[in-house]
Amino acid sequence: MKILLLFVFVTAGLCMAQVPQYQAGEDICCAGVGIDVGRYGSPCVADWNGDGIKDLLVGLFQVTPDLGKIRFYANDGTNDAPVFNSYTELKADGVTIALPAY
Repeated sequence: MKILLLFVFVTAGLCMAQVPQYQAGEDICCAGVGIDVGRYGSPCVADWNGDGIKDLLVGLFQVTPDLGKIRFYANDGTNDAPVFNSYTELKADGVTIALPAY
């Protein structure tokens, strides 16, 4: 009997659940222009430079000649209202990091 009541309440709750509502997406811009990382871009949000504000890192897969490079966009705004004005490519020992695509 307890299992039947539990089933009835769970089923009723599922039937009354609301359909999720999503807002339209928007482009992330850098210096007023939409960021285009080509196909298969791999974004990551993290406080990369240690200033307490989340930055944007994007791995590039099919943007020639940037194949395999990683772009760093410093956030000049806030976490709630990010502003990206420029990007740099990540480097190790002064050499741009380029990961193989295959």
